[in-house]
Amino acid sequence: MNTPHTYQQEELDKPVTLGVLLEYTDEFLIPKMAEIMDEKLNESDRKIDKRFGEIDKRFGELEYNLKSYIDDKLADYT
Repeated sequence: MNTPHTYQQEELDKPVTLGVLLEYTDEFLIPKMAEIMDEKLNESDRKIDKRFGEIDKRFGELEYNLKSYIDDKLADYT
């Protein structure tokens, strides 16, 4: 059995068939692409979660300010 990157010239001269390409695609390319996409999606999920946390905080502050404003106006009215 050959070690990685140690090929006989005969093997290097063999034509690449559709079957070989399909096997390579199924066993290597598609799993690697899935790993890359998972990493990118996880990275963007973390960024989105961080942004939503900041937005939730800002909405909480706005809600508090609005409630305080309404309470002050109601106190002045009564």
